[in-house]
Amino acid sequence: MKRIAVLAFYAVGAIAISWGFDLEAHGVSTLGTVPSGLPHIGLPSGVGWNDVGPLLATCVSMFLVIIAQSAATSRAYAVKYKEDFEENNDLVGLSIANISAGLSITFVVNGSPTKTKILFDAKGRTQLAN
Repeated sequence: MKRIAVLAFYAVGAIAISWGFDLEAHGVSTLGTVPSGLPHIGLPSGVGWNDVGPLLATCVSMFLVIIAQSAATSRAYAVKYKEDFEENNDLVGLSIANISAGLSITFVVNGSPTKTKILFDAKGRTQLAN
């Protein structure tokens, strides 16, 4: 918890320094305005059928890594806590989450072993803790 507080302090401090010294006017690149509101739901614009081929290898690779990584993480923690593990539930959940992510133009979703370990070490035991 202490690390999170330190990182938050640094982030807020960097924002305050950037704003206070107007670093953008001095050539320092900043993020700019962050759009507000919910993401647009629908198919991404600017992507056509010609883009499917080049994107297919990346999509298949991501699919394989996400499925393997998430299944291994779920199984390992289910065994550790002596809980039931149903691979199909995991796959359906990941599929729905990634379809939703694709339609809202956000990041892919997976069962990250690193984040799961962090949550485990922080004594988080529910989805709300994520």
